Amino acid sequence: MSMVMTTQPVQANEVIQQDSLACMRSPHSAQHNFVCERSKNPSAVAAANQETTVEIAPDRVTELNFTDEESDTAIALFGCDCPSCLNSLRQMRGMTQMAV
Repeated sequence: MSMVMTTQPVQANEVIQQDSLACMRSPHSAQHNFVCERSKNPSAVAAANQETTVEIAPDRVTELNFTDEESDTAIALFGCDCPSCLNSLRQMRGMTQMAV
């Protein structure tokens, strides 16, 4: 008995360029939480952030509790230490996420 096997060439997934991440307030949530957004042109994201202003009530300020080590590790892994990146790090470590 002979086996015939057809092979398909292996193709790599698309390479993600090392563009910059920009932290900005999400226009898609009612609380306007911070999110990271990948941008090829960081100045364009910064300019877009400056155009939109979000009014924050002083009685609704949330204090985020995280350590310097968590901040440094999040920056090393994700290039950012915004709440979303810190929660991703905590999720990887099996820790409780911050309420944002």
